Amino acid sequence: MAALTTALADAHVVISTVSLMALDAQVPVAQAAKAAGATLFLPSEYGGPTDNLQGLLGAKGTLQDKLREVGPPLLLVYTGPFADYSWSQCVPSCMISFPRG
Repeated sequence: MAALTTALADAHVVISTVSLMALDAQVPVAQAAKAAGATLFLPSEYGGPTDNLQGLLGAKGTLQDKLREVGPPLLLVYTGPFADYSWSQCVPSCMISFPRG
């Protein structure tokens, strides 16, 4: 964790962009951010609110509680569903063809 704290030195804000499968990796990052003096941590919380959900997405709410305990203050950003996820549900059935580049 010392190397991570050193890497985050002089960072005022730390933004996490880890995937859903690596959410727990944010705990040591938040701890290092706090130790480095960061004043704000944005966890990988893109999509929609995950409060009171069950399953994998519900784990994000539990993780938020842990991050509040160990790190600097949080800013949760909800952007709505990502295009690649929401379009993947529609593209095969809508028969949309995108040119390959």
